[in-house]
Amino acid sequence: MRGLTLFVALGSIVGGCHCGGSTPSGAPTTGAPGKGAKAESPSGPPLASKEFYRLDLAGQPACTTGKPCDVTIALTALGGHHINTEYPTKFVPVPTGDLGVDSTKFTVESQTRGVMSIRVTPASAGTHMLNGQFKLGVCTDDKCEIDGPTIELPIQSL
Repeated sequence: MRGLTLFVALGSIVGGCHCGGSTPSGAPTTGAPGKGAKAESPSGPPLASKEFYRLDLAGQPACTTGKPCDVTIALTALGGHHINTEYPTKFVPVPTGDLGVDSTKFTVESQTRGVMSIRVTPASAGTHMLNGQFKLGVCTDDKCEIDGPTIELPIQSL
């Protein structure tokens, strides 16, 4: 009941699905690991979370300088929400000189889980930061929630 009370207190925002509601949720979200996290997954703290979703690093292979590799972020809808397939879920990177973002692709795996694959190419060896905004929308039958947390991930390149 406590989770439902917190959820109702936050309000909602319409995000492209036919769910109704119109009050913005307003609570800030941070993408830094461990900040704003409500609960930790077995693999560690989420990249970002609120009562209605969480973002987790799902796969980060070793990258080789000058060659593309994929970083994978999982979106999980929580608290009776489902992924809004009408909302354009996307990752908007912040350009950096040493890490190119070649492409992004979001795949819905189930009503409550989707995966963002981000193809990056490091220009040099070392640690590079992948920074950007993860834009997402999740809904219940009555309302939708839209958020755009900032994601900050270190990418290792050999």
